[in-house]
Amino acid sequence: MNVLLVALQSDPQSVSLDNLYSLEPLALEYIAAGIKGHHDVKLFDMRVETGKSFREVCESFRPHIVACGALTPEVYPAKRLFQEAKAISPEILTVIGGHHATVKPVDFFEPYVDVIVAGEGVDTFRAVCDRAEQRKSFDGIKNIYFHQNGQMEFTGEEDYPPLDNLPFPDRGITAGIRNRYQNYLLFRSATTASMRSSVGCLFKCKFCAVSSLRNQKVFKHSIDRVLQELDTIAEEAVAWLDDELLIDTERANTLARQINANGVKKAHAFFGRSDSIIKNPECIEEWAKAGLRYVMVGFESHREADLQKIMKASSLSKNEEAIRILHANGVKVRGSFIVQQDFMPDDFNRLAEYVAGLGVDIPTFSVMTPYPGTQLYKETVDQMITSNYSFFDMVHTTLPTALPLARFYKEYSDLLFKKSLPVKEKIKFLKEMRPSERWQYMKIGMKLYKRVKNAHRYYD
Repeated sequence: MNVLLVALQSDPQSVSLDNLYSLEPLALEYIAAGIKGHHDVKLFDMRVETGKSFREVCESFRPHIVACGALTPEVYPAKRLFQEAKAISPEILTVIGGHHATVKPVDFFEPYVDVIVAGEGVDTFRAVCDRAEQRKSFDGIKNIYFHQNGQMEFTGEEDYPPLDNLPFPDRGITAGIRNRYQNYLLFRSATTASMRSSVGCLFKCKFCAVSSLRNQKVFKHSIDRVLQELDTIAEEAVAWLDDELLIDTERANTLARQINANGVKKAHAFFGRSDSIIKNPECIEEWAKAGLRYVMVGFESHREADLQKIMKASSLSKNEEAIRILHANGVKVRGSFIVQQDFMPDDFNRLAEYVAGLGVDIPTFSVMTPYPGTQLYKETVDQMITSNYSFFDMVHTTLPTALPLARFYKEYSDLLFKKSLPVKEKIKFLKEMRPSERWQYMKIGMKLYKRVKNAHRYYD
């Protein structure tokens, strides 16, 4: 069968950073690997293949199945995609997977959505494709919802598979467009590949669904398996997409030492918690030798009370020590901070001053967003001022703010674009880019500034 996998473009109402970085669609590459040799598979990445339309791709490839994954802000683009697929041919089987389909499948209970895949989808999707080719019922395939007897039936949950049982991602489906996968925020002009060596997290941050999705378990590839996959990557930079690569510091140490021993020359970036970093600074030292360029750390707040409220299981002192360790090893820090809805002008200023004092190399600021599947969502769903999923982009607030919305976004846009980095650091950041990229980056930045500043105008 012809299977078309689609990486969705952001909803026009959402404020997106797609133009600053586009990572390869790793989840879809795993899905493609699962059906390789059994079905003909094609990827259409709407984020970077902007010169053609979905209809044109369908008319050329003539898919029997159209599938995509969706985060919460991508719910509406996914629905529009499937409606268009059915308009092109009612016989096309439409399949949705990904995070939102797992935590809130009811949002896809639509006549134009045929199958919903929950959880890890490699084996499940392969089974769906095989049954569709055989024109057999989907009954008995675990982890899916499908139309039966006039309603969506759930087939039951199956345990998460051992990661080493999964195939390597099929990066062949992105072969012609891999040069478009870059992360200007971290690696400037370098082409960037994505990898994951583990899935899951042990912590219970209220704003994150990862822990609850995996029942507070972490699933890991063997070190040998990780090294084998890394050896297949041609790109000069690797963005590791583990939920928390440093959570098992002994394993992380071993991986870094093996990368060095094998002579792998790459630039690396990954996510790490402050407490994991300070628990084993030797691990950062080993990774620095292996080419670690950036660590993305969720510092979250300048207020100790906020860290306790969101159950971050960290502290301001740990955040400060983590930055000291990273900088001592020549590793830069992309630090993320959460803007709370109770912020007043003084809070925005104090956060900016705190971040400047920490010395974060690339600070990012997101508005507290209670995503479906999180404890925060359960606690605040009755307080939300909008249910528009396009606004779940960590820029639009879904909760009431203490300040009037217009003032809130004036303060927020100033924090993002004027107060977050000293002028000399901004100049240094831009100088590291090629002239053409520098101009493009500045144009994107100005567009984003206007959108954020005027975000209050998009509410009903």
